[in-house]
Amino acid sequence: MDTARRLGIHPVPAGGACFVELKQARLGENDHPTLRNVGLEQLSLVAGCDVKVVLARMGATVGTRSSLIRDTSSHRSIYCARFPCDATDVAVVAYVLTRIAPFHKQFRA
Repeated sequence: MDTARRLGIHPVPAGGACFVELKQARLGENDHPTLRNVGLEQLSLVAGCDVKVVLARMGATVGTRSSLIRDTSSHRSIYCARFPCDATDVAVVAYVLTRIAPFHKQFRA
C-alpha cells in the first residue's frame, strides 16, 4: 500500500503535543498525486481560506518545523500545525485543506 500521501500525526519530541505536516497535494504526471512543500500563501490560495487562521481557531499553532518543534534537519522549513494530541479534528481539517481541496480545484504541479 502506498503511504506517501497520508497525513501522519507525529508526537512533538519532549513537548506533550502532536503535529502534522502541511504539504500540499498536486496532480503530477499521468494524474499521479504528489506532495509539495509550499508556503502558507500557496496553501491558503488553493484551499480557498486562510489555513493558518482556520487551524488556529481549532487550537493549533501553524509555523515551520523549525519554529514549532525545534527541528534542525533538512525538513525544518516544512510548514506544520502543532496541537494537543487529543485534538485529532485538527488533523482531519488539515487533511481536507492540504489533500482534498487541491484535487477539488484540480491543482497541478
